[in-house]
Amino acid sequence: MLNYRNIGLLFLVSEFFLVVFTSLQWVSVLFLIFPLIVFLVFLVYGSTVIQSNFYFESHNSLTNPKAVLLTFDDGPNPIITPQILELLKKNNRKAVFFLIGEKAQKYPDLVAKIAESGHTIGNHSFSHSYFFDLKSPRKMIDEIRLTSELLEKQSEKKIVLFRPPFGVTNPNLRKALSITGLKSIGWSFRSFDTGNKPAEKIVSKIKRQIKGGEILLFHDNRPKSFEVLQLAMPFLNNFEQGEVAHAQNI
Repeated sequence: MLNYRNIGLLFLVSEFFLVVFTSLQWVSVLFLIFPLIVFLVFLVYGSTVIQSNFYFESHNSLTNPKAVLLTFDDGPNPIITPQILELLKKNNRKAVFFLIGEKAQKYPDLVAKIAESGHTIGNHSFSHSYFFDLKSPRKMIDEIRLTSELLEKQSEKKIVLFRPPFGVTNPNLRKALSITGLKSIGWSFRSFDTGNKPAEKIVSKIKRQIKGGEILLFHDNRPKSFEVLQLAMPFLNNFEQGEVAHAQNI
């Protein structure tokens, strides 16, 4: 299994033997660089591809191949989130909303409304900073706990799910999640609803690629996100309601 521990061990073993071979002048010292390059490539891949489960396990798909689960990041938003909630209500769909603590602090009534509507709320960090993944484990823990305490107070629900900002993972986050007890949730389909593609093209991609069993990543902070969901909902209604295993009793 290609994870952080195994790749790190393989790197150390290969470097050890190359150092020995180099000292015996069996190989050039330049060969010492090759394992390092490979190791760095794995680190970058493992950090940026949450589905790799490189540092820790994330729940990236569903066990039910006939279902899909809608998830929304970066809210709450005072305009878009209510629109999405209303659309979900009309279509009798439940979703997971991964909320940013700073925004939740501004719009506590929206957090309460999400919970009252029967949706699951997850932690998406307090700041959603571009530099979140560079923080120490202690600072990550403080930010995660601050957000969970805030969301639990506003929603009156226990927070057990976490989605890493930008989907970036590393050993510091592994330690932070281990201490806070939150479960990492990734995705198996990313809509890219925050990009420049027209909503119709995104929906066309959804219809081509969604086969069942996916956790879908959307956002509830941009007008196009609502447009995409509105167009895609008739197709998504062909699938059963998905459930994240760790969110069953929230």
